Amino acid sequence: MKIFITILFIIPLLYGCPLEESVPCNKVMHCEDDKEMLCEQLDSGCGEVCSYFVYEHCYERCEKDAGL
Repeated sequence: MKIFITILFIIPLLYGCPLEESVPCNKVMHCEDDKEMLCEQLDSGCGEVCSYFVYEHCYERCEKDAGL
């Protein structure tokens, strides 16, 4: 009896999570920009020099979730 109960609990674990492919989804690339500013004081002590960096992060998501 213990073996039967153990098997009942183990079998669902072997199947794992359902694949995303089971849900119909048109994948689109979604990109976002992240801006960063880095400033350094000049050696003379008067003013500062600033540099701006822009990072682009892209990832796939469903077309319906992207608002398209």
